[in-house]
Amino acid sequence: MIQKPAIADSNERNKTFRWILIILGVLLICGVLLGVGCYVLAQKAKENLNDILRETEREANFSFKDSDQITDNKSKSNIVDSLRCEIGKVISNERIEFVVYSVNYTDSLGRSSSSGEEVVASEGHNFAIFDVSLKNIGREVYYVYVDQDFYIKDTDGKKYTNREFGDPLENPLGSAVKLSSNESVRGDIAIQIPQNISTEEMVLVYDSFTDESLASFEVEF
Repeated sequence: MIQKPAIADSNERNKTFRWILIILGVLLICGVLLGVGCYVLAQKAKENLNDILRETEREANFSFKDSDQITDNKSKSNIVDSLRCEIGKVISNERIEFVVYSVNYTDSLGRSSSSGEEVVASEGHNFAIFDVSLKNIGREVYYVYVDQDFYIKDTDGKKYTNREFGDPLENPLGSAVKLSSNESVRGDIAIQIPQNISTEEMVLVYDSFTDESLASFEVEF
């Protein structure tokens, strides 16, 4: 008569213990399934982000790295080496906004204001005259050095600069330009190029001499 309640209590404890084990097992399975689900979703999100970056690269000619290679302490200029566009299109990095409005070709720039002599192209060459503008979209003063920053590059990597002659242009950009924040300048630059080379094989390059961290600009003409 005295042992029956003890047996009943033991059965109740065993039943409770089994329910606890069942509940813990269910929680463990749910945790595993939740972890797997989160991992799958994270991988899918990463793939979608990389697809978006690659699509942006195709549309804007930017060279982004995959998302898992981008760190918070890297700016866009460290990810993109150069930006390319066509004449008439606005192109910019985090410091400067750049536009090439037109390009014309001539074998003479006119008379130099200093020597009075006519500046003519070398035999077999022409001058490409670019109408360009630059705007400082950063917060700090920005300097443009025309002789250092601008050049034409062909498909073989050869560079053509405008250092070999004076600047008798009607509206020259200037040799050194200081731009305050939100200030802009517009003018002409002239670069001598061979007559026997197609302009389809060339790009006008603006590459900041004073700030190598900025992405350079390449304009097809």
